[in-house]
Amino acid sequence: MGAFNWAKGWTDLDELGFVATSDDDLNLDSEFLNVSTRGQVGPDAEEELNIGFIITGTIPQTVYLTGRGPSLAGAVSTTPLDDPMITLVFQVTQEVITTNSSWEDSPNQSLIQATNIQPGDANEAGIVETLPPGGYVLLVESESGAFGIAIGEVYKYE
Repeated sequence: MGAFNWAKGWTDLDELGFVATSDDDLNLDSEFLNVSTRGQVGPDAEEELNIGFIITGTIPQTVYLTGRGPSLAGAVSTTPLDDPMITLVFQVTQEVITTNSSWEDSPNQSLIQATNIQPGDANEAGIVETLPPGGYVLLVESESGAFGIAIGEVYKYE
């Protein structure tokens, strides 16, 4: 792994945070492989997790995206989101690329299983998608409008 630096900040710990990374040495063969965030999700648009990521270069990349909630019960949260739904959006046009609310119903279920880090509950979301270079947003929302703690994850699929 190459030399990365990062910055983090919050306007309020309960509201908005950011993490930025950059590679200090463009001659290194380094890459960012995973990012995740955890937070409160609810019925309103302001109560969703937003994970922005950029695919650089000229070659499409395959990503594995998850929205977890029920598997957080006990160890991570006493109030996990019981029905996370994820939506992948192309940032420039706000076009919805795909959505999922149950990884077991994903058209790429076998690819998700092959990761060996598939969601731990059938009510958790998963997507594997090959994307051209550009900016994207993964939204983690409540499918039923419930409140709870969820985790959204973006992995480079290998």
